[in-house]
Amino acid sequence: MTRTMTDVRAAIEVRRTRLAAEPFLRSLDASSSIDDLRAFVPHLYFYVFAFQDMLRLAHARVTDPKLREIARRHREEDAGHERWFAFDMAELGTTRDVVWVFSAEHELTRDVSYELVAELLRATDDRVRVAFPLVLEALGSVYFPRVVRLLERAGTGEKLRYFARSHQEVEENHDVFSAEGEQALNGIAFDEAVFADAMAMVDRCFAHGERLAAHLERHRAASVGGT
Repeated sequence: MTRTMTDVRAAIEVRRTRLAAEPFLRSLDASSSIDDLRAFVPHLYFYVFAFQDMLRLAHARVTDPKLREIARRHREEDAGHERWFAFDMAELGTTRDVVWVFSAEHELTRDVSYELVAELLRATDDRVRVAFPLVLEALGSVYFPRVVRLLERAGTGEKLRYFARSHQEVEENHDVFSAEGEQALNGIAFDEAVFADAMAMVDRCFAHGERLAAHLERHRAASVGGT
């Protein structure tokens, strides 16, 4: 049986749906308080900035010309978004310095980010390397709509750039998700061994994502409990 990237993406969607059921995501769905956002967003600092390196390394390590072009588009279409995040941190009054980012308080976010980088570095096939950014996009797609809706319910966030509906729309309209891009992606074929590697990578990455979601919920809940 021939496996394709369509099968990988189906598995990603299953795990994305499961992640959306985590208590943290349900809390975002129920919240209309910007204080909830302020409680957890600093704990995304290292991940947001490391995300750029993950895409850069994915592109750098792909050797097949056609697959490398897909990885290049992923990288270029997300370039600079960490600056939007830094802008929003200033707007929200939640800016953190590099000492805090490398402190024990931010350790779990760093660990999750390192684990994700390790998934990419251990990949031995370009097809798995191309699937990796799809996982990152799916992880982000669980958060963005919920944060945007929270801000809209709170009646604020108009000045934000990273946590903005316009950013959500940019993500949804990436060229790689155009009709042509979808055709190129979905046509990527896998042999059974590489497909198994891709499936294992998807599962491990989402397990890391669930771990981060639990961490963010602890900070959000602690903030609510302390008010």
